[in-house]
Amino acid sequence: YEVKGGVNYLIRPDAIFTLGGGQYNTYSEGDNFLLPKRSDEIRLWPQISTIQKYGKLKLEHRYRLEERFLSNNKFRHRFRYRLNAFFPVIEKWNIGFQSSGEFFFSPYEPYFERIRFSSGLLWKINKVFSVQCNYLRQLDYKINDETGRSFLQIALGWNFSTSKIIEDFLFKNVLGKNDLNTILNEINKSITVENA
Repeated sequence: YEVKGGVNYLIRPDAIFTLGGGQYNTYSEGDNFLLPKRSDEIRLWPQISTIQKYGKLKLEHRYRLEERFLSNNKFRHRFRYRLNAFFPVIEKWNIGFQSSGEFFFSPYEPYFERIRFSSGLLWKINKVFSVQCNYLRQLDYKINDETGRSFLQIALGWNFSTSKIIEDFLFKNVLGKNDLNTILNEINKSITVENA
């Protein structure tokens, strides 16, 4: 299983910079997710995503550099490129079909590590929450085994930037202010007073 999150910065409407991180646990095949655990790693990544639109079709190109801190005290780099296509299927309910291909490269041998293909449905419940269900096929580079593995992915997305609940909690309860404009005005006043 994995737990991950990130912070996005909108460079422009069709380009997003993300700084993310997560914890990833890998277990032996056919086991009960308890023992034996094959690896426990922490990953940090900067990434750039660019978006192209052709009518209703939306293409996303994602370029990610992963910094991997492995449980055996090893550190590795990995570069990932993903092309994702999204097309609305039931626009009334914000449900769409998505499909992607992702390639994993390493500066160490073997330089080509993995390829993934996935397809599934994405339901944008509202501006804050989304649910995704995908079938994923993964092929790892192994000299003796090129059979690959299949996975069912289920993900819940939570967009903090559009969450009024988070905004209200942050400004009113943590900062004691009503909104961001109040905070910016007070900062501007203090800078004006210091410069006078």
